[in-house]
Amino acid sequence: MPRRILIINPNTSASMTEEIRRSAEAVKLPDTELTYTNPSEGPESIETYLDEALSAIGALRIIASKREEFDAFVIACGDDPGLNGAREITDKPVVPIGQAPMLIAPLLGRRFSILGTWSGDQARSEDKVARYGLSAFLASVVPSGETVLSSHRNHEALLARFEAMGRKAVDEDGAEVLILTCAGLAGLHNRLQERLGVPVLEGISCAVRLAEMLVDLGLRTSRSHQHRPLPAPKTLRGFDDFCGLDCFK
Repeated sequence: MPRRILIINPNTSASMTEEIRRSAEAVKLPDTELTYTNPSEGPESIETYLDEALSAIGALRIIASKREEFDAFVIACGDDPGLNGAREITDKPVVPIGQAPMLIAPLLGRRFSILGTWSGDQARSEDKVARYGLSAFLASVVPSGETVLSSHRNHEALLARFEAMGRKAVDEDGAEVLILTCAGLAGLHNRLQERLGVPVLEGISCAVRLAEMLVDLGLRTSRSHQHRPLPAPKTLRGFDDFCGLDCFK
């Protein structure tokens, strides 16, 4: 049986979903079936805490409606919106593109740097790394100063800028591995790796391969503590599409 994995772009940009598709198709195993989707409502790009909160709703609704149809889910945004909620909706693997390369990076080098987009990425990325308990491995977060959408539209100019950012991270910050988590940067990592001579991890490809591995190993999200279902039903007013889920019964 082929692995069936749903890749969710939590923003509303169809062109970014297409970039995600190209990156994922390049690395997936031959017998994996990937499906791509994005919500019709929400931010066009995800760059702020508000964007993250709004986009999480659309991503969670998609997972809730498709939880029986797929073997695993990938949240294709570096902010990992709605991750813990998604792991309550289903115990099938939910792999986010922000967390995935951070888990792989320590296998390849002592410390990693995240190459981000606008300046607000620095604090938010540092918070995210701390939330995953990986701060000891973080060398730096280096933002480009550009928005996600402007980065997405001009990859050639972005490549030169990210090469300079990567050199700073390696030469000045002590990074041995570089991470690109933003979905708008999909496809940039191979060229950066060639130019910089260090491993460059990109969130989409890492998340897809981790999702495939978890499916093959037959692993599911634990229900013992963090994602334990509620002991009694409760009402979710205005969110009927979630009310039948195990975590709220």
